[in-house]
Amino acid sequence: MDIVRPVLVLVGRTVLGLLLSGVFSVIGIGIAWSM
Repeated sequence: MDIVRPVLVLVGRTVLGLLLSGVFSVIGIGIAWSM
């Protein structure tokens, strides 16, 4: 069970990173589009 927790943390961080980069890319495209 000790192996499961670090894996979950790693997966969670990866998912959060992907979501954040996706949001920032969408915002960047929106700003570039409006300009």
